[in-house]
Amino acid sequence: QGANAMTSTTGGDKNNECFPTPKVVLYPEERVKMEWTRMTRIGAGLVNMGNTCFFNSTLQCLTYTAPLVNYCFTNDHREKCKKKDFCMMCEIQNHIKSSLDCGGRSIKPHSILQKLRCIAKHMKWGRQEDAHEFLRFVVDHLQQACLNGETKLDRCSKETTVINQIFGGYLRSQVTCLRCQAKSDTFDPFMDLSLDIKGVSTVEEAMAKFVKPETLENDNAYKCPKCKNKVRAQKRFSIEKAPNVLTLQLNRFDFHHHLSGKINRFIKYPEKINLRSYMSQKLGEPV
Repeated sequence: QGANAMTSTTGGDKNNECFPTPKVVLYPEERVKMEWTRMTRIGAGLVNMGNTCFFNSTLQCLTYTAPLVNYCFTNDHREKCKKKDFCMMCEIQNHIKSSLDCGGRSIKPHSILQKLRCIAKHMKWGRQEDAHEFLRFVVDHLQQACLNGETKLDRCSKETTVINQIFGGYLRSQVTCLRCQAKSDTFDPFMDLSLDIKGVSTVEEAMAKFVKPETLENDNAYKCPKCKNKVRAQKRFSIEKAPNVLTLQLNRFDFHHHLSGKINRFIKYPEKINLRSYMSQKLGEPV
């Protein structure tokens, strides 16, 4: 994501408004329907086909993501799809429809599983894989399917597909020079947030930890473009634009003195979370 960043610097405490603007909007955000637009029966359970827990759990999450399901039932993509071989969006659309139309029976997701190597070349049927990593590959392929081979669009325009409008947001990374108070803002698109859960017991605590300011000093000092020197600085992340569907990865791996372990404890999460206190603009309606 770093290659897609946009950076600007301002002096003093002026508010920086250099947020990236697309030249073309492929799918207007107002077309995203967050509430279910049709009544569906209880969806299918998925049969474990041999170490496919990572696969099934990812598919089930996507199958019950209302705005994605609403889009799939419009047939908007199928009418425009130019792909003659593997298309992730067509596969997901077929799976969602068959899953929600089966009346609660268990089904075997053969079609997508047989194309596992098309989704992630290094993943192998029958071997345990990481659900978050698999999700990232699936969403990336969904994004590429929406672009339909388009290569001439600017980077910001490519981030206006229906997939970006559902799952995508923007992070602001702000570095403040503690000598001259100059601020440097970098905006990065994101599809998920990876949260450090060491020492926390709730998702809200992990989010607060994510946006907590960090001091850059000593060997990690900041090269201020205004002071022209390495100086002490404060760096903090905030959510500039929240996604319609927020994906959180809980980082359960713990490295300590060259040893690695896994954090197995339960992390409490609310049914609804207000992101306002983690946003760049902390005043306003709940997000």
